[in-house]
Amino acid sequence: MPKCVCCKESSPLLTDFHQFTNKPHLRGLWLDALSKDDTEKAALDVHLRTAKGKQYVHNKHFASDSYVETATSRFFKPDAVPVSKAKGVAELSYSYSTLTSTYPWCPSSVDSDRSSGHFSPQSSFLPLPDCSYPSVLQESEIKKDPNWKPPASTISKLPSSDYFIVSRDSLVELLSRCNNCPAGQNSLKFTEEAHALSCNCLCTNCGKEYNWSNSPVLHTANASPMEKLKQVNLDMVVASSVTAVGTSRLNYFLKTVGLNAVSTTSFHRLKNEYLLPALHSVFNHAQEDVFSRLRDRLAKGQNLHVAGDGSFDSRGYSAEWCRYFLVDAETGEALVYVLMNKKETGSSGKLEVACLEKGLKILADKIGGEKHIKTLVTDRHAAITTPAYMGLVKFFTRRIINKAYGAVMLAQGDGVLAQEAFRSSLLCLSGIHDFSQDSSFTKFKQCTHSPCPPNYPFLQRDGRAFKKLESTIYTDRNLTDIMSVSWMLKTSTCESLNALAWRYAPKDHYFDRNGHIMRTMMCMMHWNEMKRDEMNGTRIVVGKKGYHNHTLKKTVYRNVKTSARNQWREAVKAKAYEVRCSLPSTPYATLKEEKAEQQRQRDHWNEVNTPAVPHAGDANLEESDDEDDLPTEPQFSMERLDANS
Repeated sequence: MPKCVCCKESSPLLTDFHQFTNKPHLRGLWLDALSKDDTEKAALDVHLRTAKGKQYVHNKHFASDSYVETATSRFFKPDAVPVSKAKGVAELSYSYSTLTSTYPWCPSSVDSDRSSGHFSPQSSFLPLPDCSYPSVLQESEIKKDPNWKPPASTISKLPSSDYFIVSRDSLVELLSRCNNCPAGQNSLKFTEEAHALSCNCLCTNCGKEYNWSNSPVLHTANASPMEKLKQVNLDMVVASSVTAVGTSRLNYFLKTVGLNAVSTTSFHRLKNEYLLPALHSVFNHAQEDVFSRLRDRLAKGQNLHVAGDGSFDSRGYSAEWCRYFLVDAETGEALVYVLMNKKETGSSGKLEVACLEKGLKILADKIGGEKHIKTLVTDRHAAITTPAYMGLVKFFTRRIINKAYGAVMLAQGDGVLAQEAFRSSLLCLSGIHDFSQDSSFTKFKQCTHSPCPPNYPFLQRDGRAFKKLESTIYTDRNLTDIMSVSWMLKTSTCESLNALAWRYAPKDHYFDRNGHIMRTMMCMMHWNEMKRDEMNGTRIVVGKKGYHNHTLKKTVYRNVKTSARNQWREAVKAKAYEVRCSLPSTPYATLKEEKAEQQRQRDHWNEVNTPAVPHAGDANLEESDDEDDLPTEPQFSMERLDANS
């Protein structure tokens, strides 16, 4: 579609344009006419020399004398030059009535011919001249026409972003120009508050004054001109919190880019006043939706399978906080979280069990009792999958792990069968596959795998490696735990949830209870929204990604899914706006009024309890030792002393 190099107007009709002249003696004239100054002329010249294809100029930039009219058509003069921009639009404008009287093929003339019954068919095939476009009225005609109104302003290609990064010099250049008088220059006075920027502009020529700001003010329920909370400041606090960026990393980034940073005091003040109430409200609403769907399933007779796992706030054995999740093993949604400090149990080693017990009580209260919980899956310990003695049996390590896994899958909930199949793993590796003669095997009589290949390396039944493995693996605790291992459920969902929680609360930083609670709620909303999108089909697998697994010593692949929508973040931000709008006054004004009320109460108490007339026996009325109350010293006459002497 052709586009004008001057006004950038485009049209599907090529007849609306003239190709930019390629004649050397006219090129400079065209450049001068289509440019306001030398800078614009140079930019246009560079564009014409570097642009690909033909370049066009709209025919509205040419006056009527640029054409040769005949009775049936109109031709463009070969030496025509556009009307100069510097001379203004008055020379280009002409009266629409004059054009209709001059050119009989104009629309008004055609309409009159049709109404009169003398319409000429030839006129319908004639090209429309410039009069077919809206004419620009001259200033004198505008003053005479009382119904004239300026055309409505338009905004095109406006980006969808709420904020834009503007350089300091560009902003000063923009605000320095007066909007009231063309020759005026504004005196600028900037005010900066965190990410908000305001400017008072005063024209030195016409005296017009106005205020500019990069963000609107968030008002309370009783709006007041004294309110100063800008929306951009609250947006930055909410965004940096719900994305787990934090104030420190946010300030590092902003200072490196060259933007203004926010103080830690202001950040935490806005977080406590607006973000935390909004976060609690959105989290409670989201969890109520999760439990509402869960109660519907339980009402239909379905059972609840729960998986649980915990994580600590620091590595090693110096943990202070433990965060425990209970997850619906079928849907993968997080149901309950528990946060406990080691001071509550006396030792960090007891935290995980205490959190599990507390979480089950909370979950039972929400679903109507523990009777709905059919299965509970936890990761007791890793002793089964990580034997301690590895030196002489490295070849058999993976096979022993597979035997333990196969025993659980074969039993499918039968604890005795799982234990016997697990006990047979070392016997199988030593070449014994039939256990029918062993009275300790009541349900598992022989191995179910195919025959072993020739020259298969078996363990020696009486060898050192066999005895070490038997004493390490077949402990009373392991044999008891293998009977309770779930055959169809797993805690990998909890492991993934804990990995996401570490992104919101890294182990390299210390957080207090409120910090852990806030970040845990955000983690659960993030996780549940992704699981809900997967169930609804809006988050799908789009590919595979390979990475090296150090445990398996090979490349494994995992699914790559579409990006999460994270609509809960927008909900938290919108709720923070509601919290601000619901306040009767600003928190600063409320705190100031509370302090004034406390002072009035103290003054009233003092007034009531302090008598107006002191009692005669009041201890405060004791005689003082002021100089006025002291006895006067006797005055001696020097003459009398001399006489006595």
